Amino acid sequence: MVMVVVRKGESLDQAIRRFKKKVDDDGVIKEFRERRYFVKPSVKKRLKRKEAIRKSQLKAREQIAKDARG
Repeated sequence: MVMVVVRKGESLDQAIRRFKKKVDDDGVIKEFRERRYFVKPSVKKRLKRKEAIRKSQLKAREQIAKDARG
């Protein structure tokens, strides 16, 4: 559970900003979205593979762009 204690002299806006950052870092929102509905294991595997391919292609494109610049 994410918890933020408001420090002495700290504005509420700053505390909310820290809370949002902690929630982001812990992946609470991501986990909530993943658990909203059931996804079959085969579909999860397919999506994971598709994401890995996309990331590798992006990395390759960045490498090509880097080589072309320098």
